[in-house]
Amino acid sequence: MASICPNCHTAEAIAVLENGDGISLFPCLFCTRYPRQTPHGGTRECSAPCATPHCTGWITDIYYFRTEIAEHVERHPCKACGSPKTKEPDSQAK
Repeated sequence: MASICPNCHTAEAIAVLENGDGISLFPCLFCTRYPRQTPHGGTRECSAPCATPHCTGWITDIYYFRTEIAEHVERHPCKACGSPKTKEPDSQAK
């Protein structure tokens, strides 16, 4: 699965691998930073435009942190059309 970068908000820019041990996050393909939180944990929320043609809604990813390491990423679909797909990222995004 790919998720929205909470640092630069580029859609599908971070690969998220989930298994029995938790998740592994890879650096953003655009800003090259990892999603991080304060040492005490918490959440980070980020959004990107919906991929459905003519839809003006947004998709939201919420990163849940136990510490600085994310333990779960939850995708909330578009409230306008229900799609979970974000628009393809622009290869020139920064």
